[in-house]
Amino acid sequence: MGWPSILSYAQVASTGITRSLCVLAHYGDLEAATALLTTNPSLADDPEALVAAAEQGHESIVHLLLRHCPQLAERVATVGRTRELTEFLFERGMNPNLARWLGVTPLHRFAEQGNVEHAGIFLDHGANLHARDEEFCTTPLGYAARSGKRRMVEFLLRRGARLAMKDAPVWATPLALATFKGHDDVVRLLKRFETAGNLPGYDLKSLESLANDLVVACQSGEAGAFGRVVDHFYIRRPMAWDRPGETIRASRLQRFVRERLHLPQSEPSHMPTLSDSRLLIARSYGFESWRDLEAEAN
Repeated sequence: MGWPSILSYAQVASTGITRSLCVLAHYGDLEAATALLTTNPSLADDPEALVAAAEQGHESIVHLLLRHCPQLAERVATVGRTRELTEFLFERGMNPNLARWLGVTPLHRFAEQGNVEHAGIFLDHGANLHARDEEFCTTPLGYAARSGKRRMVEFLLRRGARLAMKDAPVWATPLALATFKGHDDVVRLLKRFETAGNLPGYDLKSLESLANDLVVACQSGEAGAFGRVVDHFYIRRPMAWDRPGETIRASRLQRFVRERLHLPQSEPSHMPTLSDSRLLIARSYGFESWRDLEAEAN
């Protein structure tokens, strides 16, 4: 990725340097994007630009691209900055099972990342829980197990994922992949489910403590709370790659929370509350609210 620029987008634009449609979409430069597509409408046939605009929440750019290229949504599989924008893309033909290289589907990708919230959205729109890729010959559950994403493994099992496909190679089962990678906690979980047919309950006391950690880490960047939070959300690398100090840790985590809450970028001063933190913890387990998580735990 290189070092981050110290120049703002406006400063870069003022130099007159040529910017691609994907860059314009990422930064929401509607005026420049409109001018570019007026000159050459064929440039709108750019899936990467549509993904960039959707993920950054630039609805005007998304609509602009789809006006010029109505079928473009059929060639992307992404989650927009807001739920409404994601729903709009599905309405315009986005395919929840759009397979890429070697048959990897969006659900495979979300499972590997441990992104339960995104996986849930795609499952609600018909993502194939048992699609198999061509490299590991396994399902999204296998990807989650292979990556050690225990919370995702639980989520997929609760949504009906099968432990093994009838014609799958022995080495491609979720249990075999987790065992090979040394993810002992996932191995124990899968064996328990195979034997007993159920999953462990939720420890609300621990989850409440984690929600408090999120508030503290956003306020002060305290190392212990920060570490527990970034590990829970699988974001340690982007958050702590340069061993930042407390102030930067807090600032990065605040931005992460704003993005997960789908808050406008114009609200940079929003400080997460305990209610915000509980909501994000609940979503990380596949629930719409903390109350839903409590009900399941009880």
